[in-house]
Amino acid sequence: RKGKYGGVGIQIGLQKDTLTVLSPMEDSPAYSEGIYAGDRIYKIDSTLTKGLTLTEASTLIRGDLGSVVTLHIYRPYTKEKITFDLTRANIKLKDIPYWGIDDDRIGYIRIKKFSKNTGKDFRKAVVDFTEKGIEGLVIDVRGNSGGLLNESINMLEILTDRGLPLLSTKGR
Repeated sequence: RKGKYGGVGIQIGLQKDTLTVLSPMEDSPAYSEGIYAGDRIYKIDSTLTKGLTLTEASTLIRGDLGSVVTLHIYRPYTKEKITFDLTRANIKLKDIPYWGIDDDRIGYIRIKKFSKNTGKDFRKAVVDFTEKGIEGLVIDVRGNSGGLLNESINMLEILTDRGLPLLSTKGR
């Protein structure tokens, strides 16, 4: 079978044998339609999820780009059942999904993880801020899953003076 596959942009997990949304990815179909972390998926299209493995559930959620998958969700904190028709899309994971500067010239950079492009993207954001006359910077690493140590050091090198020690490691 040839063709392009897509997803809806959710991380899923099993919590007490229940298929649960761990987090919707920013700028994804699931995120824009209003699926939240903690939502329980009890049915994918016409298949009940009870007893499915994570791999089986992921296979059902993924499909041809542009096709629609229906997720039937139970939202525990409002005790409501909601149906979402989501169009599968090409999900691109961005290390830095957002950066911007406010009216007080305070820059804000959101960093989801440290992988091979994080340092380069961070540099782009800082150059953009510098051109706009930045006066402060907030680096948001809440929920950051970690990653490549050298990429976090590449970020620090942009912000610090030459010759300053940035990291020391020690073996056993």
